[in-house]
Amino acid sequence: MNTKSTNQINPEQFTSNKYWSQVVATLHNILGLERLIILDCKLGPNYAKEIVALNCSLQDVSEQFYQQSLEQEIVKSNFLQPINTYEEQSLVPLFFDKKLQGILLLAVKKMQLNNEVITKHFANQIGEALYHRHQFLEHSEDELCKTALERRLSMLENIMDDSETATILYDVFGMAVQVNQSMRALAQIFGLKPQTTTALNFFTMVTKTDAKVAKQHFCDMFLQQNKIAQQIKLSGIVERYFVLNIQVFNYFDKDLNTDMQQGILCQLVDVTKVKLQSTLKEQIAERLIFQFRNDMQSILTASQLLTSKKTNETEKNTASEILQNKITTYIKTLTQAEEQLNVQMDDNPTNVITYPIDAKESILDAMENASVEAIKRQVKLMADLPDLISLVFASKTELYWVAGSIFALLIEDAIPESNITIDMEERDHWVTYTFKNTGFGIPNERFQQYMFVKKLEITDKFHDIRRAINIVKVWDGILTAESQVGVGITFELRLRSFI
Repeated sequence: MNTKSTNQINPEQFTSNKYWSQVVATLHNILGLERLIILDCKLGPNYAKEIVALNCSLQDVSEQFYQQSLEQEIVKSNFLQPINTYEEQSLVPLFFDKKLQGILLLAVKKMQLNNEVITKHFANQIGEALYHRHQFLEHSEDELCKTALERRLSMLENIMDDSETATILYDVFGMAVQVNQSMRALAQIFGLKPQTTTALNFFTMVTKTDAKVAKQHFCDMFLQQNKIAQQIKLSGIVERYFVLNIQVFNYFDKDLNTDMQQGILCQLVDVTKVKLQSTLKEQIAERLIFQFRNDMQSILTASQLLTSKKTNETEKNTASEILQNKITTYIKTLTQAEEQLNVQMDDNPTNVITYPIDAKESILDAMENASVEAIKRQVKLMADLPDLISLVFASKTELYWVAGSIFALLIEDAIPESNITIDMEERDHWVTYTFKNTGFGIPNERFQQYMFVKKLEITDKFHDIRRAINIVKVWDGILTAESQVGVGITFELRLRSFI
């Protein structure tokens, strides 16, 4: 639903073809209607005007309709020509504020749905939309006073903006009515457009679900009262995990003293910290099991020496020292693991998350992403990474960005038909990454100024390197680089290891 602003409804939308086309699309997709026509009958059946139609027109409405007494009950009768034996037709009166606003004539395959579904989910809201259409057409915009809908939207907006959960409120036809501040913030980060995207399209976009499957989910939500809950990942400047919840809801309007038509409530619940904590536990457990299993043989050997009658006193002392050292190391390792698992991942005031991650995954992902530009420059990326290495203190998303910034500068400087190499080494509780190209290079003194002298004008790639240096500092790591004319550029990234 388009609005004048994020906070104000525009009654003119109810006169637009776009709005009523969306109404028809929803009725067709969700209810499987074969034919339908919505008529403006505020002045009675003899003054009926077509608002929108599907596979029929006002000319197909029979004379019997014009003789009909319009009450609040649904009438099952054949009002649309031609009459097909496989379909059932109904007349659905559309009321709002206890006044007739229009008529919905529809044809549906037999046994496909009952009239309660139509009235429960859709008839009231179509009637309300017709009411606001009449209001706009009969009064100038300056004369329009606050409507019940505007009061409800104001109330809902206050409730939604008080919630930290990113939320979109749609009407039952999937048009956005309200988008709260948390959702608007996410939209900017991940390039979403919730204000102008229908509920169905928003679902298919963020979940990457096939359109046919998505329609079935929405059909089940309306007809069987199912809730949609799906875990998704959104990627942009950062990477975040969410549970997407979509459900039909209704509310009671005190002004009208009636149970108002439902809408669609869509919420994105951020579970990034939970996901990261779960991944961290898996990685720590995997590493502990591997480390302990490898050391069990030395512990077993030392134990056998201590219990053997053939072992002399010197050998027993050596075996005892081995056991004590191993036990001390294990206690220290388990304490570290426990402390890290208890760390709150939002304690960092810089908003650059630091926690143990796979030391190779982000590097390889950044390398794959950079390979497209490398191919264009006729440069080959080559990695020499160990099979097993400790976790490092960093952030998966930010390490990917740091490595990508390094690759971008190395590729730009590289000589065609040359290689860029990435090596990794672990020593003394540090993991060291070395990125090196064969390139043109610049004098190292000038290169260091590009990295650290603030007043100097530099390219975007060097701005990225400066940001990367600051990010690595937050992790208590070190990022350095040097350049040599005719040789190229070398970066060294050092990160603290964990277990």
